[in-house]
Amino acid sequence: MINKYIEDALIIATTLFFSIIMGCGQFRSVDPSPGVHPDLVEYVKRFEAEASFFYGEQYTIPETDMDLGNTSGVVPAKPGTRVVGWCRTRKGEPDQIMISQDDWLFYNDLQKEQLIFHELGHCALKRGHRNTLTPYDQPISIMHKMVLRPDHYGKDKVSYINELFTNAIIDTISEKAFVDSIHECGDLNDNI
Repeated sequence: MINKYIEDALIIATTLFFSIIMGCGQFRSVDPSPGVHPDLVEYVKRFEAEASFFYGEQYTIPETDMDLGNTSGVVPAKPGTRVVGWCRTRKGEPDQIMISQDDWLFYNDLQKEQLIFHELGHCALKRGHRNTLTPYDQPISIMHKMVLRPDHYGKDKVSYINELFTNAIIDTISEKAFVDSIHECGDLNDNI
């Protein structure tokens, strides 16, 4: 009789154990990786440091889930290009940023920083696209719908970051840019 009680207790304990373990996976957020993906943390910290400098006080981004994954389901703004990052905002929910994992692997440090700053410009600063070009066909804003050429962002980084946080118009650009070298969302193989 005692063996039957022990056997029943083991069955119940095992069932409860697996129910709890399996249940944890079922009650996760819709986003498979809530929070900030570890590869993106450094760039979020840079954004927060720049924002803190411009705003004169410690700045932390609002609650935002940021991940690397597949962005191919988003229709690009320009035919023949592809989306490598997007920001989604919904009232009452954390903002979401998704960065193309395939493209992220090939980006250099400046491209990664620019892409994260652009998407946080949407989600954290609530800025839209600013697609104005200089007379030399160079975007005046990091909020341009196309990722900037790395050499332009690198040379004019201070101006771009100033414009991002102050919404000031850049009036000094260091060198001429060519329209066919600016690519949507940093896909350097797609020409516009």
